[in-house]
Amino acid sequence: MTLAEQALSFDRERRILAAVETYEQAIKSIDAPLWAILNLEGIYWDACSGPGCSFPEVQDDLLNRGGGGYRLLEIMQIAKARFPESTVAEFWRRYILMRWLDDDFPQDACQQIFDRDPSEQTPLLYLYAFDGGRKWEPEARQLLARFKAEGTVLASSAASFLTSVMKHYDSED
Repeated sequence: MTLAEQALSFDRERRILAAVETYEQAIKSIDAPLWAILNLEGIYWDACSGPGCSFPEVQDDLLNRGGGGYRLLEIMQIAKARFPESTVAEFWRRYILMRWLDDDFPQDACQQIFDRDPSEQTPLLYLYAFDGGRKWEPEARQLLARFKAEGTVLASSAASFLTSVMKHYDSED
């Protein structure tokens, strides 16, 4: 089992500190998979989310390790540098910065990311929230199932967001 795979297992088991330590070791390698970098990004983002953190028992430790959000920004830059053409890395960077720091991420910018690689459906997480639940409904449901199956902190956060948007749209009907 590789370090990245071991970290993924810890992530899914919510052994957060072990996951972070192992992802950090894994991403030292230039050959680390993008998903490992993004999952580490997701854990640090969750830690920076204040009272909504999924793992409050280790939140302070992660914030101290990560210099507040400084490590999260570094990890985003690692993903961008190693995978400059990745639409999923660009999406998560823009989306997290929008949710965390209130950066601008308009619908058309997200649509452009999606249009560059429609086979990567992660940007539909955000596009679905704009369309009133109509245009992307089937794809959003598939994406929700994928996020739930992945079971990482990042995927769970995405699943939670999609679920809340779907409930909102269902209540409007």
